[in-house]
Parts: sequence; structure tokens; C-alpha cells
Amino acid sequence: MGSNPPSPRLWIAYDQGDNPELQCHSKGRIPREWKSKNDRALQYEPLDPAKREIRLFELWPGKPGSKVVGRLFNVSLDESPSFEALSYTWGPPQPTYNISINGHRAFPVHRNLRKALDDLRQPDKLVFSGRMPYVVCAWLDHSVQPMDVLFEDLARLGKEIELDDYDPPYWYPVADIFRNPYWRRLWAQQELILAKEINIYCQRNVFDGQQPLHFQQRINNNSFFKVSGDVGRLSNYIDKGRWPPQVLGSNILHAKADRLLGIQLHHQQSNDVMTHFEITRRYLGSSLLQLFLQTAGLNMTDPRDRVYGILGLALYTDESKMRVDYAAPVIKLCLQVFSLFIDRHKSVDLLCFSDRGPYHAVPRGDDFPTWMPHQFVGWSQVNASRACGSITARNASIDLKSRILYVQGLLVDTIGFIGPMEDSYELPILEWYQILEEHCQRLWPEDAGHEPLYERENVTMLLRGWVSEMRYRQHYQHQLKRPTRETTVALLRAICVAAEQVGQDRLTLWDLASRPTSDFLTKYQFMCKPLSIELEKAVFVGTECGRLGSLDRVFRVEPVDQVWVLHGCRMPVVLSGANAR
Repeated sequence: MGSNPPSPRLWIAYDQGDNPELQCHSKGRIPREWKSKNDRALQYEPLDPAKREIRLFELWPGKPGSKVVGRLFNVSLDESPSFEALSYTWGPPQPTYNISINGHRAFPVHRNLRKALDDLRQPDKLVFSGRMPYVVCAWLDHSVQPMDVLFEDLARLGKEIELDDYDPPYWYPVADIFRNPYWRRLWAQQELILAKEINIYCQRNVFDGQQPLHFQQRINNNSFFKVSGDVGRLSNYIDKGRWPPQVLGSNILHAKADRLLGIQLHHQQSNDVMTHFEITRRYLGSSLLQLFLQTAGLNMTDPRDRVYGILGLALYTDESKMRVDYAAPVIKLCLQVFSLFIDRHKSVDLLCFSDRGPYHAVPRGDDFPTWMPHQFVGWSQVNASRACGSITARNASIDLKSRILYVQGLLVDTIGFIGPMEDSYELPILEWYQILEEHCQRLWPEDAGHEPLYERENVTMLLRGWVSEMRYRQHYQHQLKRPTRETTVALLRAICVAAEQVGQDRLTLWDLASRPTSDFLTKYQFMCKPLSIELEKAVFVGTECGRLGSLDRVFRVEPVDQVWVLHGCRMPVVLSGANAR
């Protein structure tokens, strides 16, 4: 519930890492004095690394709008000091406002910091709560009406109230909180994920962070069915047309849970027995590589913070191989991230990446090799694949100077032909069946007979979501089991019957997935949706040795490109010539 903010405590002197105002970093990023224009320098005590010292800012009482006054001093973390960490966006550099620190009456700060300190202080008292870190106060320059009954419903969400109890516009005042640029800052997300407790301040009104974040968790659900429903409307309203994901782990609470689970899995799984080391999506929620890939759509001032901003979240990162150096080339940091993953897991599964979406985990340009992942790795498909066995990449390595990835493998085939690039799910169903059958006859002419070749197991497996049973149910949010060859054939035949009905010659798979046209197909509607998704992103390719496969249509392959099984990669990889981009 919104209310007046609690009495202020000691505030750690930091922000999201982009701001020179009141930073507390101890490794050479703070000068020994701050100077303000037309005034003497603000003197302060240097930090003692041996005592694990930080700086705290004590915010003194004051009436709203009056001058902000406080003192800055050093404390040792070994003494377990009580404080709250203020998290806010730096905002525009002009105009600046003067606050008073340690008697220095003209210390300039930016508007957001001045306003945050003004909102957070009490008018007539200074009280220390005795709470221990790590408590983060997320301050947003956003106005709400806390007495609105909506915020009472927010506190009951998931208990007595569900999102679909009301039309989406009812929840817009809560959704507006997450439209603030604050939530798309990398450093802000890092602090919230690490926090033991979160308070969210909308100017002077404070909320228990669990309530808004629980709302965010329910909105940022990646299941297919909710994209077009009421929850999908809320999600699109928050994103304002931007391409998700905007939040590490899809939402803050999920990212916190991933990190805790990652800690448990790290203790359970041993580096010494690599054949039993399972690289799962939840495990990767705490890995430097996966966190790095997820930051592609987040905002930061320095591109190096793509790495430095997540070091506190990643588990068991070798500090000797990943030192903070803001003079280092961005390409070097990217190479180090991938090299650390290969060294630790003896895996090159990172090559199974997708190029979809507007974000790119690695900046584009001639300096960046094409083997580097762009946005995300298809871990669900990788974990479900058994195509390449379990040989690890013990001899794989990255040359940081030449930027070449060295890996062993076997050449198994060559691309012979590539199917049409049209969206198959938008083609009339009978036309799509004909094209698929022609692919099969081209590869296996001696097998042509009365039964369609596309009903063979090595074809129907390409039409199913290549994920585990559990992941299939999680993604599509229904109780159907992952399709087998038999259920897929039954679906294909039912679709054909529907398309052969009078007046249905232009019927598309998307028509059936989104709005079934007959009672006969009703029970297959859920299966049509995953099938349409697979066809939306795939193009069929044939090989010279008679194999049929599918590739993400955003990748451009050519005949004579090679199919390899690489040691440490659980899916086959198509490699182009040395001169191809």
C-alpha cells in the first residue's frame, strides 16, 4: 500500500554506476576531493581497503522543497553497518542543484538525485531502523494515487484477485510504474536482483517491493497463449512497442529465483565429471554468458557495463580473468565472456544461437567474428537434442588476438538445396503440403508411394517443438503432452481434411491455430499453435546425403555450405566458407 515513506536511515553513497554523484567505489574511481564551481573543494577521508570501507551519506530531516543537508563518512563493512541503498536513474546532466554535505554548502547534484533525497527524508526527525543490508530503495520520479482501490487489489493479487478479473485498462496505473525508464537500466536491475529487501518509491509514496514485482512477474510470462490475451495487452502496454525481453530473467523475481537455484546447482554439480554436468536454462540464470546475452536490450552509458554490470550476479567467475578495466576494448570483454564459458563447461553450445529480434548481444561490425552469439542461445532445443552425442570440447579455445574459435569436429554432410523462404504458416495448407512432399521426393525418390513421405518420422520430428516434455508444457501453458510421431501424423491428416472441405482451399495453418473453423479440429487447436510457431521461424533444407533438416530462416545458407558435428556442441552446425559472412 502507498503511504508516507519510513523515517530515513543511512544511505549508501552510490547510484547505478553511471553517475559520479556520491559514488562509493573504492578501486580508484573516486578522486580525493570533489570540486564545485565557484566554491572550495569538498574534502573527505580516503577509503581503507583493509577495513572493507565504504562511504555512507546521512540524510538529515527537512521540509519538502528545502535544501538537502547531510554528512558523508566512512564505515567498515566488517562492522555490519545499517543502511539503505538508493537506486535511481541519473537523468539529464542539466540543470544541477546544490546540496550541503559536511558543511560544504554548494555541492552540485543532478535533478533526479536532488528530488529523490527530498522525497525520501522526513520533515522533523532522523531515525535509524537497525535493519541490515541489503535493502534497496528504488526511487522513480513517477506520480501515483496510493489511496486508489486499485492498489488495495494489488496487495491481494494472486490471493483473492487475479489479473483477468478486470479489463487490462484497470491495471494501467500499476503498469505505468514499469513504463518508467528506470526498469530498463542494467545497473538498476542488478541492484534489485541482489537485494534482500526492496522498497519502491513513487516520489513520496512507498510500496513493499514484492507487490509491484509480483505484478511484473505475472505480466512478463513468455508463454505463447498469453501474447494475444489480456495479460499480453498489459505486457505490450508496458513495453510500449519495444521488443522484449527488457528484464534479466524476464522479471526481477524470476531472476532472483534463478540465481538462488544456480547457487544450489553449482554446489551439486562438479567440474571434474563433465559428462554429468547439465547446462540448463535455470542453471544459466546465474552464468556470466547467459546474463550477458540477456542484457542486449538494456540501457547503460558505457558498453563495457554489459559485462561489468553483471559481475555481481554471475557465480564463480574467475576474477583473475575478468578484471574491471574501462579502457579495455569491448571486443576483448566479449571474447573473455565466451572463453570463460568454454573453459568452465567444455562446451561450445553457445554456437546454437538465434539472430531474431532487434538486439544483438555482440555489437555488429567487421571486428566481431560471426561465430559470436547475437541475442540468445536456444538452450531448450540444445538440451533436448541428442544428435551429436556427449563428446566434450576439451580442446576448444579462443585466440584473443586473432579472435578465432578453435574446435574439433566431424564433417558429416553438405547442403544440397534450400526450400522457399516464404512463411509456410501463411501458405494455403494444401500448397504447403505439396511443397513439403516435393522436398521429400527429391531426397528419397525410391521411397515414393501411396503414403505421403512427409509422414515419416524423420520429417514429423521437424514439425514438433524440439524441447523437453516439461519445457513444452511450461511454454505453451496447456496440459497436452509433447507430440509424438503418431499424434503429429494424426494432426497433419486432420488439417488436410479441413483444407479439402468446400470453400477452404485458401485455408492456412495460422487460420486453424488462431480460429478453428470446424468442430472436427477443435481438439487439435492447441497442437496447431506450436506447429505454426515452428513453421513461422523455419526453412527446410536438404543435404547431398539425403537428410532433411530445418534452419532458422533469418540465417542465410547456401548450397555447398557444410554440416558439422562439433565436439562439445549438442546440435549439428552449418558452417560457411572462410570468406562468407
